[in-house]
Amino acid sequence: DTDEFVDASDNGATGESDADMKVVTETPHLDQ
Repeated sequence: DTDEFVDASDNGATGESDADMKVVTETPHLDQ
């Protein structure tokens, strides 16, 4: 997991994708 985090920081774009995924994952939870 730590490696993934470092990768996201290095790529930048990956970090954005991660944030998007988190938002999408939280949306259904709130809906439910």
